[in-house]
Amino acid sequence: MHFFPFGIPMPGYWEQALEIARSGHLAQRFNPAGYPQFAALGVLLGGSHAQLGVILLQAVLQVAITWMIFGTLRALAVEKAPALLAALAIQLHPELLLSVFKIWDISYSTALLMLIAMLALCVLHRGRHAWLLCILLGAATGVGIFERPNYLSLLPCILAALWFANRQRVADFSLRTAVMCAMLCLAYASLSHAAYGTLVFPGNGPYNLYAGSNSLSEAALKQYLNAEPSIVPSLLANGMTQAAADPQSLELQHYYVAQTVAFVRTHPLLELRLIAVKLFCFFRPDTKLHSIGTLFGDVELLLALAAPLWLLTLLLRRKLWQPQDTLLLWLAVLYLVPFLLTNSDPRFRYTLDILLITHMAALWLRLPQKNSGGTLAA
Repeated sequence: MHFFPFGIPMPGYWEQALEIARSGHLAQRFNPAGYPQFAALGVLLGGSHAQLGVILLQAVLQVAITWMIFGTLRALAVEKAPALLAALAIQLHPELLLSVFKIWDISYSTALLMLIAMLALCVLHRGRHAWLLCILLGAATGVGIFERPNYLSLLPCILAALWFANRQRVADFSLRTAVMCAMLCLAYASLSHAAYGTLVFPGNGPYNLYAGSNSLSEAALKQYLNAEPSIVPSLLANGMTQAAADPQSLELQHYYVAQTVAFVRTHPLLELRLIAVKLFCFFRPDTKLHSIGTLFGDVELLLALAAPLWLLTLLLRRKLWQPQDTLLLWLAVLYLVPFLLTNSDPRFRYTLDILLITHMAALWLRLPQKNSGGTLAA
């Protein structure tokens, strides 16, 4: 604690974690409660030393992420020894290590994405004998959606894994899909009832949609590396003075959707430009706190090289391409899409970076003669 002081860069999550630990439920219905619910377990674990409890829980999560990276590498046809060494190296990613000592949802969302990826790859590999894996995959996806609703975009890739794992047999695919979806719903509903006492779907979707598609979005993305600061000025410009006092009001959901649809219809070329700006913002270095030329700013510049190096690896190692690589490629694409349609921020990239670095390591460590996986067409 003396060398790595406890940080709270997301005070809202900390307050919600304390609220869950104290009362058992959350009052707010706007933001997803996945990470606050997880952090609340650390608060309860630590008792009078709540911060230490969260650190210990997140240290355990770091170990779990290492195991998930190892499992993903094994599912990508990497031998045990190099897979273990690579997993130990990848988990040293600065954003993962620093997340152990602060209220920051990156490690939690990364763990869930890597768990979904590992289980989907294992389902593809095990084929028709993957009943337990289907159940676990459904549960993991439900937990992931409860943490980040945009993980819904991963479902086509998950269903593709089930389809090709069952050798494209409609009956087998339908049954396993039903089981997977049932577990997804059960996991989500269970977490929602634990956090809220009822079934709740977060209300921040329309808010983020509007943030990324209004006349001030581009300026906010360029200045703040996030489109959210455009919301209040945009509401004020539209004469919504009372709404601007509480832009996260659930009563504004329909307004946000209607305004976004109107903006896209009347400014289609500007919307395409905004998608390009959001793509650049997503993959650029995070210089909100430290500019390029400083130690931490240069570290962020190095971290932003993950995606370009991954693309270069895909080109250089294309002869070693296997069916499971196609699955991972589409997982990466589907993870990215919601941020291009709503709001973007470099911090959302860190979770994807771990997946890309893991895939990159697999392509370099994989033996040429190794050939396993399902029948997913490349």
